[in-house]
Amino acid sequence: QNRNFRFSMAADCIVNESIEELIYAWRTEVHSPEILPYKGDLVEEISLLMDNQQTLLDSQTDRAEDSEVFTLLMYQMDVERIKYSLIRYLRARIMKIQQSLDHIVTSIDYINRLSEAEKAFASTLLELNQTHFHESIIVRLNKDTADEFEKNNMRQLHSQPKINEFVFCRVMEDINGFSVADRDMDLRKGNISILQYKAIQMFVLDGRMCLL
Repeated sequence: QNRNFRFSMAADCIVNESIEELIYAWRTEVHSPEILPYKGDLVEEISLLMDNQQTLLDSQTDRAEDSEVFTLLMYQMDVERIKYSLIRYLRARIMKIQQSLDHIVTSIDYINRLSEAEKAFASTLLELNQTHFHESIIVRLNKDTADEFEKNNMRQLHSQPKINEFVFCRVMEDINGFSVADRDMDLRKGNISILQYKAIQMFVLDGRMCLL
C-alpha cells in the first residue's frame, strides 16, 4: 500500500499564487522596455519553498516504493518547472542590465530597482565596458572628437529605454478614468490592450497592469 505523501506544495504548486505572480513578473520584465523593480520578497519566498520542497523530495526518493516513483517524478517535474521560471526571470533582468547599462547606472531611480547582486554585476560590467571602450575606440580618435563623444555621453544616449513603444498589456485591477488619445476610459480587470508603454508605465510599476 502506498504511503501518503504530504508535500508543502504538491499538485497545488501549479496554481500557487506566488508562482503565478512569478510568471507575470517574468513576462512583464521581458516585454518592458525598462528594467522594473526587483521582486526580492517573491524571489526569496519561492527560492525557500523550492529548497524545502527539494529536500523533502530527496528524503522521500531514497525510500520510495516502486508504486510511488511516478508520483515523486511528477512532483520533481513541478519543482524543476518552477526553478526554471525563476531562472528566466533573473536572466531577463541581467539581459536588461546589459542592454541599458549606461542609462541605468546614471539614474538613481533605476539603480534603486536593482538587487544588491545586480548592482554589483552592473558596477563590474560598467568598469569592464569603460576599459574596453577606451582601449578599442577612444584612443583611436583625435582629442577633439573624443572629448565631444564623452561630453555628449553617446553611450548613455543609445542605451535609453524606448518607453514610447507600444506593448500588449493585461489589466490586473480595474482602472477608472484612464486617459488615452484625449479621452477617458475605464479599464476592467482581464482586459487586454495594445497601448503605449509610457501611458501605462505607472500601472505596470504598481502592479495594476502586466505585459504580455
